[in-house]
Amino acid sequence: MSYRTKEFRLCRLMLFMNQFNTDRYRNRLLIILYLVFSLLSFGVSAAEGDHHPHHVALATGIAWYDSKNSVYLGADYVYSWENGWGVGGFYEEVNGDFELQVIGLLISRNFHNGWKLNFGPGVEHKIEKNKNLALFRVQTGYGWHSGGWSWGPDLTVDLIEDGNTTYYAGFSVGYGW
Repeated sequence: MSYRTKEFRLCRLMLFMNQFNTDRYRNRLLIILYLVFSLLSFGVSAAEGDHHPHHVALATGIAWYDSKNSVYLGADYVYSWENGWGVGGFYEEVNGDFELQVIGLLISRNFHNGWKLNFGPGVEHKIEKNKNLALFRVQTGYGWHSGGWSWGPDLTVDLIEDGNTTYYAGFSVGYGW
């Protein structure tokens, strides 16, 4: 094999890998990963009868707004009753192409099969513009459980008062007691 052939193959490989650095492919990859985690969850159920009223979770993943992508790190706390309903709050830091701080209240519904649905009002602070905007958050996810620990994928949509929308896709790890 000649030197030119190796060089040509290396260039082709670099061009092939470079196409995955675009936002379109990154977003598709995130959606595929979320769907894989979701499909894996159909065969697993949450532990029934093992109720932990207090639950704290840390989450991380990708946030996107228009064509901008950023990484987020967040935390939430939910107090839930035996019937699956709960109340709590959330806080997130978003850093990257756009920067935000998000805080709010949650109404939570945890289903016995591991699925959860959270929704509630909040405030988004746009760091670059030093501007606060009201939002309404809708979040769904799945939680695998082992003892007091939980982990699973989350998908979140923040509907912002200025008519824009911020999306989050990530993974959370939590502990209940």
